Amino acid sequence: MMAVTTWTDRRRPDTGVARTGGAGGGTGGDTRDGDGTDDDRWGGGGALSDRGDGTAAEVNALVSRAQRGDREALGLLYDRFRDRIARFATARLGDPEKAEDVTSETFESMLRSLGGYRHGTDFAAWLFTIAHRRVNDYFRKLGRRRETSLDTVTVDLPSVHGPEDEALAAADRTAVRGAFRTLRTDEQEVLALRVMAGLSADQAGAVLGKSAGAVRVAQHRALRSLRDAMGLTVR
Repeated sequence: MMAVTTWTDRRRPDTGVARTGGAGGGTGGDTRDGDGTDDDRWGGGGALSDRGDGTAAEVNALVSRAQRGDREALGLLYDRFRDRIARFATARLGDPEKAEDVTSETFESMLRSLGGYRHGTDFAAWLFTIAHRRVNDYFRKLGRRRETSLDTVTVDLPSVHGPEDEALAAADRTAVRGAFRTLRTDEQEVLALRVMAGLSADQAGAVLGKSAGAVRVAQHRALRSLRDAMGLTVR
């Protein structure tokens, strides 16, 4: 059995060398953690092969090596996905420090569950399903679901692709944070996965248990709610 290594905020598991950078339904495979618990961005592009995380084949090759206990491969997977997991967790929790904890917990859970990962499953969707569950665990520990407060969080908006995106990107970041805070939990979830984490509609759908089409509709409605909260009129 693969030993579980504690991964703190920016340390790769293979070398322990500190990294630079900030926080920031089913998947077709076994996404349960070791404890048994149970298109794109704002307008185009964003699938795994388009985001600088390598092709699906490259990622699956790393996963195969990691399943055999290759620590270098584990470190490379951590490097590829760590910042995106942290951005997602920060957006959902509104607390960068707690997001670091959730990020570390996500990769620890990944280690415990990696033996059950089935090739052919989208690895990013599989990993973000774990992160999504860790975030939900945090809310359950609070005893209630709460809307995210981003008063102290910097939201890095993606590059823009059209008039709607340009209008939103031009808005003051403080206004974005305040508007995001007013969204419903499901709206925050879809934007955190699609915008902050950069998942494709298919990948976000796998995490949320929705079809890709339903994710796109939910994203459109969430963006409309965001625009309304910001008082923007996009022509």
